[in-house]
Amino acid sequence: MTKKIVVFVFIFCSVFSFSQESKVIDSLKRELKLYKKNTYQYADANNEIAKKYWAVNWDSVYYFANKANKVAKLLKYSKGLINSYLNYGIYFERKENFKLSEFYRKKALNISIKIKNNELIGKSYFSIGNLSYTKNHNDSVVFFYKKAELFLKKSNNYEIIAGINNNLAALYQGQNDFNKALVCFFKSLEYYKKAKNKTQTSLVLSNIGVLYQSLGNDKLSKEYFLKSISVISDNLLSKIIAYNGLGNMYENQKKNDSALYFFEKGLNISKILKDQYYINFFNLNKSSIYLLKKENNLSYFILRNINVDSFNDRNETLAMYYRNYGVYYYNLKKYIKAKEYIEKSLFITKENKLNEQFLENNRWYIKILAKLYHNSYLFDYSNYSDSLISIKYKKNNLELLYSYDTKYRTAEKEAKIKEQQLLLQNEKANRNMALGGIAGLVLLSGGAFWLYRTKQKQNQLQTQNTLLGLQQNLNAMQLENLNKQLNPHEIKNILANISPEIQRNAPEAYNKMTKLLNITRASLSSNSVTDSIENQLQQIEDYLSLEKTVLPVRLQYTIHNTVETNKQIPRLLLKNLVENSIKHGIKNKKEGGEIKVNLLEKENTIFIEIDDTGIGRQQAISLDSGIGTSTYINLFETLNKTNTQKASFNIIDKENGTKVEIYIPKDYKYS
Repeated sequence: MTKKIVVFVFIFCSVFSFSQESKVIDSLKRELKLYKKNTYQYADANNEIAKKYWAVNWDSVYYFANKANKVAKLLKYSKGLINSYLNYGIYFERKENFKLSEFYRKKALNISIKIKNNELIGKSYFSIGNLSYTKNHNDSVVFFYKKAELFLKKSNNYEIIAGINNNLAALYQGQNDFNKALVCFFKSLEYYKKAKNKTQTSLVLSNIGVLYQSLGNDKLSKEYFLKSISVISDNLLSKIIAYNGLGNMYENQKKNDSALYFFEKGLNISKILKDQYYINFFNLNKSSIYLLKKENNLSYFILRNINVDSFNDRNETLAMYYRNYGVYYYNLKKYIKAKEYIEKSLFITKENKLNEQFLENNRWYIKILAKLYHNSYLFDYSNYSDSLISIKYKKNNLELLYSYDTKYRTAEKEAKIKEQQLLLQNEKANRNMALGGIAGLVLLSGGAFWLYRTKQKQNQLQTQNTLLGLQQNLNAMQLENLNKQLNPHEIKNILANISPEIQRNAPEAYNKMTKLLNITRASLSSNSVTDSIENQLQQIEDYLSLEKTVLPVRLQYTIHNTVETNKQIPRLLLKNLVENSIKHGIKNKKEGGEIKVNLLEKENTIFIEIDDTGIGRQQAISLDSGIGTSTYINLFETLNKTNTQKASFNIIDKENGTKVEIYIPKDYKYS
């Protein structure tokens, strides 16, 4: 198994660095009562309490900063005003009112410059840099931090200088510039040692270990992790990072017992902190080791006892959870189930740009497809991609992987075509049986219909950092695969030969056969991405009327259209969405359900709504939305990059059923 992503934990040091424990706040409040109102000490005490509330209650930050501001204005107390404005700035940043946040921070800077106080000037520049950090204005971050460091050096404020370098290290780490990040962390380490701050020293040592691990230097990584653990401090978070890093290092070296030892140490500290996220995180790491050791039962026992809700927005952990389930089912040779979980993990890692995890998931996905399709080429591709994953963040290697990915897709498509040809040959062998009567026709039609719907389940292999042109080609290929997965020429010829006899002897069956032909005709002889609304409305009318006669549950439907029927939309869009509603919603509901199809014009936009009263996605057997839905979502995402007005595709979970809403501008371009 390649190197698993290391969680990089970073404490963002804002304007000041103080303890945030509630007992400190209580102590300051008692101290506040000792001061007379409308004094310098009263203003300073309120500002100090406001800072302690940063990680506790943001409304309290504003309340105490406001009290300090009123007194400072009354006394014309510059320091009190500056600190209250900085507190205002942080409060409004938290409320995402960046305009007001910048306004108050600049007010603090102007007063600081006016009174020529180097420390307050440095703190103000640092605060403005923090706001730029939040807004992802990286050039501004570096500019304001450098200005802040220049003034803070004059006042020997080691804590904030260390915090500046911490933040710069995090910035460079996010850009994968690990060497610059290391330089900043070493500067931060120097200043924290001068300030005798063992808590932050321990954390920086762990983060240096993380960076050396990212650079592939296990020797130095281990050295700094052990240094972090040896520092006597109350910062258990730094030890969590260190134990996780050491566990990952030994896992990559295939020393599974040593990896388990350090993951267990990290788990014990997480239990001391009573932090459910880290408890689950280290349990996930342990489950990964058990999977490597083929101890599947132990891994499954851990996975089934993990509370997914504790992950919150930690996408890298949720992706690991789904991947471990996928590997578990792979080890059990349950490849369809394994594919389902790996696809969920792939989706999360692609959407959140988790590159290393995406490549690891990609490797497992290829291995599963190789097992499902018995394709030796895919095994070779899996080994090749594995060798590239071991070389982290090398742009040329990633590009090489993506070019190889195109070759894989071609091979996969050829394998599927051969499989489809074999199936069609089997259908030819059944021609005589079909000529025997209506029973043969129903069998043939049912088989063809089953093939058509089964082929729509083929999922796309998602690629993270491709260029726009490559992504467009891949999306076009996915749409082509979706729309042309079954070539029904042979079936059409068979049905055409026997249709006179059927029309004469069984007119009702003939009507059904005609509707089936209308549905399958959309897959014939067309390279276009789009089709007219008129054709697609006829397709779903025929499809729904057929389903109404064969479904074991009640099906009601209405189709309402006010859009010009010659307008073009993606091919088979309506058909695939209606089919999803039946397959995932109404079919599995005892009392059946209803589908409403509405097409309207809204302000130069085509509005499409598919509303069903099925069981809903949450209760469906398959939690994903189907290849049809995912393909159209990806198609619109790609086309939106070249269209001024954007299309949107929304899936809405209702209390009783599911609704899909699509907005397509009238002048939307599909090429």
